[in-house]
Amino acid sequence: MSRTAEIVTRARAAQRPELLCEAIPFATFLGLKPSLADTDGLTFRLPYSEHLIGNPGVPALHGGTLSSLLETVAVMMTLWTVEPIPQARVITVTTDYLRPALLEDVFAAGEFLRIGRRFAAVEVRIWQGEKRLVARGRVHVMIRR
Repeated sequence: MSRTAEIVTRARAAQRPELLCEAIPFATFLGLKPSLADTDGLTFRLPYSEHLIGNPGVPALHGGTLSSLLETVAVMMTLWTVEPIPQARVITVTTDYLRPALLEDVFAAGEFLRIGRRFAAVEVRIWQGEKRLVARGRVHVMIRR
């Protein structure tokens, strides 16, 4: 069993999605905080941090941060959901930037549009405050079981 599969198995058994960050070091760099929502599956919180700002003259989070969040959420959802635990590799990311992400925490959640034998299609929404949508996107994740 691979190291990633061991981490995912442990996280699933304990119902602690935050342990998935051990399998994805970039999630730790971002400061991503996954949690189990009551009815909606996984929800992710990206706490505001100065290192996530692109241009200090523009009071907004960098677009690359939001796109990276889309990708990371899709991979983590795939690892959390798909059986048996797959190797998950991103094929494509399409990001729609809807408005500037203010200098505050960002939240994300995804929904599987399709889970096939070879890939998963995930739609991710990113919002701030009371569901103020700032970006959305689609991610195709290759699944190798």
